[in-house]
Amino acid sequence: ISVCEKAHQWRLSLALQDHMPTAAVLPNEISYSGALSACTGASSWNRAAMLLQSMPSRALLPDIICHSSTVTACVNGARWQLALAMQRGAGQQRLTLDAISCNAATSACEKGRQWQLALRLLGGAVVQRLPLTVVSYNAAISACEK
Repeated sequence: ISVCEKAHQWRLSLALQDHMPTAAVLPNEISYSGALSACTGASSWNRAAMLLQSMPSRALLPDIICHSSTVTACVNGARWQLALAMQRGAGQQRLTLDAISCNAATSACEKGRQWQLALRLLGGAVVQRLPLTVVSYNAAISACEK
């Protein structure tokens, strides 16, 4: 599944994920994370959202990596409102947000021309002492430009 991610083969990644139980291999958080990362292409945001939502039915709890991958897929698919809703969901599930999840949410704000929210997210990340990067600040600056 990770190879599919690196080769941008999200369809194959999902097919492998679906085939795992018939091969007597149970999907776990790692396989889901790989499949979600493979879905970050613009055309597969809906698959990523469905995959994330299916995890609890298999007694798997999505981690921040799974959420960040799904948020990024939504951003890439021009679904910034859904991306921000996913980000809020991660916070409500008490997942520890990181710089990557902050970057994904700030990028969603940029796409949605929500500069005030982008700055609020960045400010919250600073207060939480997240290890922000130049990507974090560039996303907020880009949101302010639009």
